[in-house]
Amino acid sequence: MNPGCERGRLGSSPDYPYIVTLDDRRLYILSSLIILNFWLYFYAFTLLIIHILPYCCCLLSDMESPILVVFTRGGQLNYNIWCSVRDLLGGSPSNVKGMPATEVDMSEIKSGSYRGIIVGGGPLSFSVDKDSEEFARLVSIIRSAEGVCPLLGICLGHQAIALAYGGDVSHSIRGEYGESQVTLSSSILFQGIPKTLSVWVSHFDEVDVAPPGFRVTASSPYCKVEAMECEEKLVYSVQFHPEVEETEYGRRIFYNFLFHVCGLRNVEEPEKKYSQAYNLLRQVITSSHERKTAHLKPFTLGRVDEIKPPKNVPTVVEYRLLFPPSPVLAPRDFVRNAIKFIQTTVKDRSVLLALSGGIDSSVTAELLRRAVKDRLWAIHIDHGFMRKGESEEVVGEFEDRIPNLIYVNASKLFYNAVVGKTDAEEKRLAFSNVYFKVLNKFSQEIGCEYISQGTIWPDIIESMKRERVSEGSSSYIKSQHNVSPPKEFMSSPHLKGLVEPVAGLFKNEERPLAAYLSLPPSLVFRMPFPGPGLLVRIVGEVTIENIELERKVNEIVEEEVLGYTTKTYGIPIYINEFGYHVPWQAFGFIMRDSSLSLPDNLYETISGILKTILVKYNLTLEDMYLLEGRMTGVKGDNRTYTFPLVIKLRDSILPSYDCLCEIFRAVTSVPHFNISRVLLELERKNEKNGRRYVAGIRAVISSNAMTAKNMPLPSTVVDSIASKLLRFSEVSCVVYDFGHKPSETIEPE
Repeated sequence: MNPGCERGRLGSSPDYPYIVTLDDRRLYILSSLIILNFWLYFYAFTLLIIHILPYCCCLLSDMESPILVVFTRGGQLNYNIWCSVRDLLGGSPSNVKGMPATEVDMSEIKSGSYRGIIVGGGPLSFSVDKDSEEFARLVSIIRSAEGVCPLLGICLGHQAIALAYGGDVSHSIRGEYGESQVTLSSSILFQGIPKTLSVWVSHFDEVDVAPPGFRVTASSPYCKVEAMECEEKLVYSVQFHPEVEETEYGRRIFYNFLFHVCGLRNVEEPEKKYSQAYNLLRQVITSSHERKTAHLKPFTLGRVDEIKPPKNVPTVVEYRLLFPPSPVLAPRDFVRNAIKFIQTTVKDRSVLLALSGGIDSSVTAELLRRAVKDRLWAIHIDHGFMRKGESEEVVGEFEDRIPNLIYVNASKLFYNAVVGKTDAEEKRLAFSNVYFKVLNKFSQEIGCEYISQGTIWPDIIESMKRERVSEGSSSYIKSQHNVSPPKEFMSSPHLKGLVEPVAGLFKNEERPLAAYLSLPPSLVFRMPFPGPGLLVRIVGEVTIENIELERKVNEIVEEEVLGYTTKTYGIPIYINEFGYHVPWQAFGFIMRDSSLSLPDNLYETISGILKTILVKYNLTLEDMYLLEGRMTGVKGDNRTYTFPLVIKLRDSILPSYDCLCEIFRAVTSVPHFNISRVLLELERKNEKNGRRYVAGIRAVISSNAMTAKNMPLPSTVVDSIASKLLRFSEVSCVVYDFGHKPSETIEPE
């Protein structure tokens, strides 16, 4: 035998040199291994077919059949719903579709084009408008979805579902605004959520009786049907707003609807990604950055010619980038989309940017700089209502970044436009008219065919008119200076368009984006400041004297509050893992010290309510009156413009935060008493006359300014601010504005 072929060894046969011979035992083992491998591969292939491929098909199906968010006309928070769903589905806008109710195609719903439908809130009142065409449209959408795809109604959508299926909706006696406590019962919508929940509400209508076949799943002391569902029909609804950060576990409610009810498998809670983005943001704010001051001198503008457009239809088009990828979860995708949007819109033309220096216009500036390069011009307008040294800082930051920067002092123009006016809307519109005249003048002189602004979504929605079909009237929260330009401007023959690449964003989304774009900390964390500046913090008539007083009052409040947060958190503005800002804004405001008495019946009603609350905290009501200066508010998506109520407690004690919340909720819900703003008198000088001013303290926390909470401040900070404000000879009284949004707006006007 060939030694190479001994038993038990591998070798070659002499006759067949390429054939290997084995003993029987090894041959058996090898063949067994081959068979075992075959079955393992077969099992893995079977697993792929049975489990993994259907999951991949499910993901593809999820992407092909989006969630539909129905926008009701004038609904403030519809876009928040769309953003919440987008972020739960990975941050891509392809998975969720936003559409006005008037544009929804019923045949698409009936054919199963959507995996689920969400109907949001709005200003429509079913106690008044239930016979309107718009209500009929919502009912049609709701009934078309039955048996086809799951449905979730929020606020107005909740009420529409009740009426569509035979429930009762009525105009409540008191309404419900701001924070509320609800008690939950068992529901797939509330899976993984505690039984008691703090939620955010803003409504006057409410569901009295759930429809037949529906089960009530949440209630509160103010509203019997805070949530309801019909599992058989896959219809769910809530009266409160899960789309705002103030509602606890709001994102979990959407998660449950998308994952458990709609059956989507590509749902992921974005907490971890949010946390990473905002943790990086906190590191940016602690990094060192030297503030710059301007070397560029302002061009003083004393007058501007009236715009004389041709007698034809408007030719200027508003280009807004809406429904973008999430700038927090997918900043690279957002930047790529924004640059493409700008380049496609303006092509090879030049652009003039209105640069205030806030986060909105700063992000817009960087996007434009990357998109059009040296064809970008920027104009910073000092309108005379700026904070101390603000224009110099803004210009100092940007004069190296944007070589084509124009610095204009137009304070005389703006002052002349608003002086003598007392109505908040008249002042805002007068400011806006001058603003667009200045932009028109310089764009024409430079030769720019496009103007760009840092307009964001809250600007747009607060300026949107809300028609009441049944009454033939309209309402809005407030006119933002950069939204809805005058007709003369929109017909300017040399202009082609307004370009707004961040129109689909909220401010809390812009800060991580600004850091991603490598903007300096001084710009990334600049506290929000209204376009008209200190103008909207002077309640009533504007004079040269009270502009300077407001500038000093505002500086003291801002410095004291930011000093407190720096001491508490180590940074001036603390931003948590969901983008909640502490503070969002801190400022002072002023108004004439002139009061009005309450009618006797209202005084008795409100004092009775307040005494019931105060006795629990061992506090005593001493006085109560109205200040003679109307302030802006918002109730149920509609504007209010009323006198603020001032309460004074014995010994001028600052109550606890919980006590203040109870007072605010109770007073703003008093039947037939349309009060939106409640102030606490802190301290008053003995003398009092019509030439003196009330100085107010305001600090709020928020994530995007669509809703906001009063910021808890220790009495030591509040007392310190009050004592400093009273040193001004013009100030006779100091008040503390402790309300939430709603029913207050953040700014007083």
